[in-house]
Amino acid sequence: MRALTVRQPYANLIVSGAKTIENRGRLTGVRGLVVIHAGKQVHERYRGATAAEAYDMPPLSPLGEFVGVARIDSSHKALSADCYEHECYSNPHAEFPTDTLSTLAAPIFHWVLVDALQFTERGPAANGSLGFWEPTHSDEHLINLAIVEATKKMRGNS
Repeated sequence: MRALTVRQPYANLIVSGAKTIENRGRLTGVRGLVVIHAGKQVHERYRGATAAEAYDMPPLSPLGEFVGVARIDSSHKALSADCYEHECYSNPHAEFPTDTLSTLAAPIFHWVLVDALQFTERGPAANGSLGFWEPTHSDEHLINLAIVEATKKMRGNS
């Protein structure tokens, strides 16, 4: 199983099912279940937030831990026809190029995430790196146990 490190608060938003589009600078051929790892740093958009801003902010912790899983269903370029199929234009987390006429603008790609599951207990801590990476075998064992526990609680079989 691959891990995907995402900075907070986006990691929590993904595993809660609230963020179904991950914005990246390239397409991905990765499909299927990935474990979401919260990076050790908060996304720059949320650093130094005032108390009032923090009140409306999603949770920023935990940092440096596995927080859940999601399935990568597809990926496509922003502003493509696929954005209509995946309702990107009404998705508050989908980003689009600000200057669509410029050939110098960095492209944005949407990775479509489905079937999110948030761990109910604190996940194992791990050193990751932004993007995809492979968890250790012992981490995979703990991740699988966390998936089972979260699934049981979701179904009411605690």
